[in-house]
Amino acid sequence: MMTSAAWAKHDGNHAPGERHRAGGQPGRLLQRIIVVDVSGMEGTAEIPPLALVKPGDTASRGIVGDGRGVPEHPRLREEVERPETIRVRYRDLEFREREIEASGILSRVILHEMDHLDGVLFIDHLNAVKRKLLRGRLNKIRRGEVT
Repeated sequence: MMTSAAWAKHDGNHAPGERHRAGGQPGRLLQRIIVVDVSGMEGTAEIPPLALVKPGDTASRGIVGDGRGVPEHPRLREEVERPETIRVRYRDLEFREREIEASGILSRVILHEMDHLDGVLFIDHLNAVKRKLLRGRLNKIRRGEVT
């Protein structure tokens, strides 16, 4: 697991200040891991990089809007409501049980990466009306008509 965490933390395929990865294999619960490093993002210099093994959202409070989208298609964005603060139980790289309370960008990044582990897309967070409004653009992307 240390190798996976080290790879994800040092992978250079992100925009400046965006270093986070989710790795997992369906049906392999022990291999669920999130590595988060938000230190380059505005207001996060004091947050150390984290590796969360087997993360689970245990509690949340408050709701904030989060303009989410598809990184490959920056013009495809919609407001998604997310908990303002989350408490997540996980294991560290030595497999000791831990818990963290996160808010702001850290909570959004953790929830975003947990979505990756669970196969949840940003459109899954939208109501039916918003999904229907995006259907045309999503179909163009699927057909390769939008770059």
